[in-house]
Amino acid sequence: MINETKIGKIIHGVRGEKSVDIMKVKSAIKSVAQMMLDNKEITECDINPLVVSEDNNIFAVDVRIKC
Repeated sequence: MINETKIGKIIHGVRGEKSVDIMKVKSAIKSVAQMMLDNKEITECDINPLVVSEDNNIFAVDVRIKC
């Protein structure tokens, strides 16, 4: 499904940029989903942006969680 989005094209590298490790991106998404499943009091979670560094480390710049 990621590949069908606008960001999917960017993840695979555009305009001379390196591609990123798609498995790490998927793992980050799955971890957030699992956090929400494990904590039923969470009603919303907004991560913007999720950044992938040049060495394929992933971090969230801004996160808002609503309970």
